[in-house]
Amino acid sequence: MALLERLAASHGLTTACYTSPHLLRYNERLRLDGEPAEDTLLVEGFERVEGRAWRVRR
Repeated sequence: MALLERLAASHGLTTACYTSPHLLRYNERLRLDGEPAEDTLLVEGFERVEGRAWRVRR
């Protein structure tokens, strides 16, 4: 995956990569432009999904 990320980045593309499992931190699963996702970004994403899930359950 790292090779593909570097190849895409060398052509000016933005990359996102999701892998599983994580070893130390959940953030390792999601990389944006080769860097682990920030805690705040993950929390915001989870909150958005959770909010929509509650609307579907009702």
